[in-house]
Amino acid sequence: MQTIVNIHTRFSEIGYQPNLGKIAFNDLAKNLRPDETILNVVEGAISNTLGVAIATDLRVFYVGVNKYHQPVLEELLYEDIVGIEITKSMFISVELIVHTKQQRDIRLKGCDPERAGEMVELISLLIRENS
Repeated sequence: MQTIVNIHTRFSEIGYQPNLGKIAFNDLAKNLRPDETILNVVEGAISNTLGVAIATDLRVFYVGVNKYHQPVLEELLYEDIVGIEITKSMFISVELIVHTKQQRDIRLKGCDPERAGEMVELISLLIRENS
């Protein structure tokens, strides 16, 4: 487990300014492995949850909180990911879609277009390195 202070320090290093995703930070600290490095972060929503998608050196995972304040965790290893894309929405945000070998896609809605674009570039690179 990593501390909230360590996580905030890393967020500053990668230029991430927490907004609504802060609601999931305690669960993030519990689920981030001690030797895991955060590479990028994007805020968004899956179903009826609010949280953050994290790309680390080991995996991609989403940690969020539902309307009952219960944690929600989705995790993918890079070798299980076959692609990632952005789709535009009617709003200024975009939807980030991670495609898997098991066809268990993860759709993160309400993402900042710039951060989502950075996430696509990073995860695409890590998919190639891990295939």
